[in-house]
Amino acid sequence: MPVRILNFVKEPPKPRTRGNNRIQRTEEWQDLVLALGAGLKPQEYITVSFPPEHSIYKELREPTGSFMTQVKRKVKELGLPYDVYLREKVIYIVGRGVIS
Repeated sequence: MPVRILNFVKEPPKPRTRGNNRIQRTEEWQDLVLALGAGLKPQEYITVSFPPEHSIYKELREPTGSFMTQVKRKVKELGLPYDVYLREKVIYIVGRGVIS
């Protein structure tokens, strides 16, 4: 691969891409966004898991961890008082301070 010097004005660099658009296309993501918009009662929590035959495993190396990162970003973006954590390949979204 040759080294080239390019001009920003004539040829801007390509934007950095991440795998989040693959995650956001899943049905689980759409359901989660709707659930976050509806809110959680104090006694409720959300779990998300992918079955081993899910198509996301073909696109991402570690979909559960990537999904959890996206959920944390979404919770922070919406300013919701929820904690997000991962246990045994299941993502849990719980109201902050509910579980001691």
